[in-house]
Amino acid sequence: MHNSAFRDDTNGAISRFSLAARASAHPLHLASPCDTCQAREFSACAPLTAEEQKRLAAIMRTVNIEPHCPIFDEADPAEYVYTITAGTVKVYKLLGDGRRQITGFLFAGDFLGLIHNEAYAYSAEALVPTRLCRFPRRRLEAPSCRNSPP
Repeated sequence: MHNSAFRDDTNGAISRFSLAARASAHPLHLASPCDTCQAREFSACAPLTAEEQKRLAAIMRTVNIEPHCPIFDEADPAEYVYTITAGTVKVYKLLGDGRRQITGFLFAGDFLGLIHNEAYAYSAEALVPTRLCRFPRRRLEAPSCRNSPP
């Protein structure tokens, strides 16, 4: 591999800049969109090995959401989980009188949609242009996506 051309003062660690430089120099050598993801280093994907990253990239789709559009609504079937790679997401519960109780805000690197039931327990809406990595929940739970002992 040609990492020596992209080393910096961090003992050979690869920075976001060097990943972008490598991507533009050798676009056919990328394993996945994860290689140039600016949220990767501070997301749930950060500790993944190259093989684990490759397995996830095979089932992942990038989704772009416009501002003020829902990602999912409370009580919808929980078919997907998401990693936010850019943007801001509002998470809220619907109250009986129609008001929304905001329970949080999520940003690049945050994980969204992980639940223990078959339906989402809250709603999620993009506040600004937002990019997500979307993973089918059933495929993520499948044995082929989990670590298996050697």
